[in-house]
Amino acid sequence: MVLDKNQEKTSFGFKKSKRLSVKLVIETLIFSLCISVLVSSLQIYSTYKTSMVAAENRYSEIEAGFLPSLSAGLWEVNTQRVDALLDSIAQLPNVGRVYLIDEQQNQLLRNDNSAEPFSKREMKLIYTENGVSFDLGVLGVELNNHELWIQLRKQAVQTATITSLTLFASALFILFLFQLRVSRHLQTMALFAKEFDVHKLGKTLTLHRKANAQADELDIVVGAINEMQNELKHELELRSKVEQELRAHQENLESLVKERTLELKSSSDQLQIAAEVAELGVWQWNILDGSLHWNAQMFKIFELPTSLLDQGLGYFHWYNSLHPEDAEETAASLRLEVEGKGKMKPVFRLLLPNGDIRYVQAALKIERDEMGSAIRAIGINIDITSRMEIENSLRTAKEQADAANTAKSAFLANMSHEIRTPMNAVLGMLQLLHKTTLTERQTDYVVKSQNAAKSLLNLLSDILDLSKADAGKLQLENNPFDLESLLQDLAVAVYTSQKNNAVELMFDIDPTIPRSLIGDKFRLQQILINLAGNALKFTIKGHVRILIEQVLRNEQDVHLKFSVIDTGIGISAKHIEHIFDEFTQAETSTTRRFGGTGLGLVISKTLVQRMGGELQVNSQLDQGSHFWFEVILTLGDAEVACEQELNTALANSRILVVDDNAVSREILVRTVGQFTDAVDELSSEQQVLEIIRQAEHNEQAYDVVLIDWRIANLQDKSTAELIMSEPDIKVKPALVLLTAYGCNDTLDAESEAASVYADVLFKPITPLQLKQSLGHCIQKKQRKIETTPQITMGSLTGLNLLVVDDNEINRLIAFELLKHEGAEIELADCGIQGVKTVLAAEQQFDVVLMDIQMPDIDGFEATRQIRADERFASLPIIALTANVSQQDIEDCLAAGMNGHIGKPFDMAQVVHSILNALAQGSC
Repeated sequence: MVLDKNQEKTSFGFKKSKRLSVKLVIETLIFSLCISVLVSSLQIYSTYKTSMVAAENRYSEIEAGFLPSLSAGLWEVNTQRVDALLDSIAQLPNVGRVYLIDEQQNQLLRNDNSAEPFSKREMKLIYTENGVSFDLGVLGVELNNHELWIQLRKQAVQTATITSLTLFASALFILFLFQLRVSRHLQTMALFAKEFDVHKLGKTLTLHRKANAQADELDIVVGAINEMQNELKHELELRSKVEQELRAHQENLESLVKERTLELKSSSDQLQIAAEVAELGVWQWNILDGSLHWNAQMFKIFELPTSLLDQGLGYFHWYNSLHPEDAEETAASLRLEVEGKGKMKPVFRLLLPNGDIRYVQAALKIERDEMGSAIRAIGINIDITSRMEIENSLRTAKEQADAANTAKSAFLANMSHEIRTPMNAVLGMLQLLHKTTLTERQTDYVVKSQNAAKSLLNLLSDILDLSKADAGKLQLENNPFDLESLLQDLAVAVYTSQKNNAVELMFDIDPTIPRSLIGDKFRLQQILINLAGNALKFTIKGHVRILIEQVLRNEQDVHLKFSVIDTGIGISAKHIEHIFDEFTQAETSTTRRFGGTGLGLVISKTLVQRMGGELQVNSQLDQGSHFWFEVILTLGDAEVACEQELNTALANSRILVVDDNAVSREILVRTVGQFTDAVDELSSEQQVLEIIRQAEHNEQAYDVVLIDWRIANLQDKSTAELIMSEPDIKVKPALVLLTAYGCNDTLDAESEAASVYADVLFKPITPLQLKQSLGHCIQKKQRKIETTPQITMGSLTGLNLLVVDDNEINRLIAFELLKHEGAEIELADCGIQGVKTVLAAEQQFDVVLMDIQMPDIDGFEATRQIRADERFASLPIIALTANVSQQDIEDCLAAGMNGHIGKPFDMAQVVHSILNALAQGSC
């Protein structure tokens, strides 16, 4: 739209501002006039309603004041009275025409010439006498509106005058205010807008008026204009900056393009040189027409003439050069990559024109159009014939080395079996000899021979494990196991190597560790046996503590820290750096006080690493050693048997611990503190009687007293006998003797002293063993808990055992040793005879000890045939064999056996395995 000058002046001048104010005044006057008319109408209507109410009141006044008198005058025919009453009515205010019509239709009038009435009413004249009403006529009264109209006219004139003056004054005031507060500021803004210039944005719009406490509409408009101006200024500055940056980027881009062009040319040259140096064959294949382009190296690889480039090198030249046995497969893989459905065969063979075979390694990149169709392939070929020949030679050498390792492993396994079999005879005969009557010197010879044989056996086991580790065949299993069972087996295994009673072995187990775990129990136990055995070997006096702590636990796994801490000779800083090297010992003097091969720690370190941990050591010379490692084990699902009765019995019990070893005493108090809060401790026997008497006097008598064997004083009158014979102790506590392996002779020699004990526990003691012993003692169950086996006469009394072994000496040793334990023994010299003996026995055997390698059928097959008979589905069958690898143990369990005992066997292990198998079978 185009505006003329007058219109433009009207838009930005002052005329439009005046017209706007006039329009505002007119609209205000019209609105006010409407309101005034409405108000006046309401006032007039209100006056009219008031008049009507006054008329009603007048009628009521006449009815009440005159009607009865008129009725009486008419009844009495008192004309004078009637006329007087009519005159009185006619003289009332606003009363116009008044008439009376009697029953004869005679009419009396007053004010006959009155104006037009605005209200009229006729009232009946009724006279009542003696309860009878008589109708005497009608009285009519008319009210005129003369005064009403005068009042209404006066009110209308006043209202109109006041309203007109008010509206005129308001209009003038509004016009003045609009001009003062709005119109002049609009003119200022119009001038500012007219003079607005995008190149001069520094000026700020300001209205010259008194500042308001709160912004009004004009302030908002001014603020918006200034803000818009600032934003526009910012946008222009930003635009200018962006344009400058774009120009700078454009200049940089042009410079960069030049640099990249030069670099690309240089890279292309370098790539060409690299391809020549690396002897890379570079090719390009136009998929649409089948043409090929090769560099010089491609012709050398394929041994084709370069003249083919001019004659037309095509796909068929490449295909015809492939080895016939590889051609179809290689071409098919290329088609799949072109179609985007696979990858090209990376290595293929060429059949050269001279008949030689060449190996080629290929790689390619497919270029595709916008529709995804392949249009070109670019790739490289490398002659890898020499490398393939070297790899084939290495593969052959590796296969030969693997065969040699396999042969070595088989040889070692076979030699292990062959060595263990006579070793079993040697150790078995030594055990039998040890049970006969010998002189002190003869006993010393036998013990030393046993120790030498066991050292040879341990050396054999270490060499086998080291050989497996070197061959990479040392595998770990992941099976459920019970931590309590591991600890008890560990106690038995370590006991056989404990030779010094001056060293005390103790377990310190975190009570929060769950019992049911998943991992390699055998290897974990092997690590702890090696570490604990070393600690016992290098500790002359003091203690060895096996500590197991829970580091972290979640819903699936538990992070455990295993530590073996001793008070032995320690390791010097010079030797500790090489302590995990093969055939290295902490003590390397020529005196060789402790012996050993130095393989145990190497094997343990390897096993810990396989478990995801790291075996570490902290030691000082003559200050003892601390070996530890951390592993993560999976939580098992097996449920532990309910111990509610033991928990109830121990809940309110009071226990006294008497032990002279501070570390052992602290562990015992902490462990017992898991079961009850009332635990006291003593470090010597001098105050035992007084403490027990005082506790009884205070009505806090002890339920159980744990007494270490050194304090128990078994040689003289024992502390236990003093407690039981003390007359002042009315409530006798149950006494539990804590002894160490190797102290059995002392205890057996004083059987009368030992009889006062409610239970005997052999160190190291697990928390569950201690809990069961305390609970049973409190429940008055006097029984001897031997959770770890001990060599006592008659441990297998009443049991009927079958030994199946093809070696006569092994059968003899097993027969004599088991018979010495009180068992009834029957022998079978082969697998078939063993099966027949079991199936034909009138009374079922309690346990079968089964050899594995036998001439007719092996122990696995014999076990399967026995298990095939439902009568013997739960018969305990334990392998007694010289095959001792982890795989052998797993094969035994898979065949249906209940356990495994390796040859040469120790009777403590045999007795423990038999009793454990029977206990499991009874559950």
